[in-house]
Amino acid sequence: MARMTPDATPERAVPDAVARFQEVCASPTRVVILRFLLRGGRRSYPELRQATEGHMSFQRFHRALGELADAGYVIDDAPTDATRKPQSTHFWAARERIAADYGATAAYLFGGDTL
Repeated sequence: MARMTPDATPERAVPDAVARFQEVCASPTRVVILRFLLRGGRRSYPELRQATEGHMSFQRFHRALGELADAGYVIDDAPTDATRKPQSTHFWAARERIAADYGATAAYLFGGDTL
């Protein structure tokens, strides 16, 4: 996606941090999970599932959690070689990554330089 100048001509590509932040925020499900982790700190899988109960399907919850992990916004303590995450897995928000991407997005929107 190219940035548009006032005369509507493309200026430059959207930085990766901005595109990542926009993609994550495009899904209400991802935003709900991320908000819960940012406010609640480290949470177990059952705690996350209980907090989202009634707000989203089990499948959507699973998919959103995986998408947040793929974006680098959620970290967990599951063994890296596990094919399925154990029930005892804990998740937390990658605050530094989220803050950096949020800052880059704000700078991009207001016309400043981004990383």
